[in-house]
Amino acid sequence: MRRTRFHTLNPVSAKCQAVFLEKEDSKSIFKALAYTKPRRYTASSGWKWPKLAPEEVKLACSSEIKSTSPGPNYITQTIITHAYSACPSQISLLFKTLVNTGYHLKCWRQANCAILRKNNKPDYKQPSAYQPISLLSCLGKKKITTTLLLDVKGAYNHISKNRLLIVLSDLALPNSVIKWVSSFMSGRLLKLLFNGQSDENQPI
Repeated sequence: MRRTRFHTLNPVSAKCQAVFLEKEDSKSIFKALAYTKPRRYTASSGWKWPKLAPEEVKLACSSEIKSTSPGPNYITQTIITHAYSACPSQISLLFKTLVNTGYHLKCWRQANCAILRKNNKPDYKQPSAYQPISLLSCLGKKKITTTLLLDVKGAYNHISKNRLLIVLSDLALPNSVIKWVSSFMSGRLLKLLFNGQSDENQPI
């Protein structure tokens, strides 16, 4: 069916292209050609990122942030709260440096993925009867932002890293943000946890 559809659409597509090339001027043709070429993200040094306020770090490390499931390092939010109380300046400097440089630590790019059963499923032999939950390092989730989220099923699993960076660049976001997104999406490791057993870290 797919091959038949391809052969059906291919002549139609070729005809449309021929009509376009006959009617359009050279300027329009070269403009259309630009959309067919893959683009690469290029960083800009002209953007500035607002300074991270100490109050933001203090709030992110406080007991007001509820996080009961630690990641691979098993550092809970309670431990983070006590650590900040003991050395606030050092922790503030850590996050300030990471924000300014747009870097996400490698140890924060590791996740434990717990495979949980969904309730009331008729057949637990089917993968859809299970829900994967990624447990990340609590320290790596100290980002405060206001955003509008659209829940698109499977969107993150199929996103193109390079395309996302181009979109962020076109939106004129600060270079530090783009570098952080690139760092966040690079070199990630995942360990599967299921039925009391665990796998080795695997690149994703």
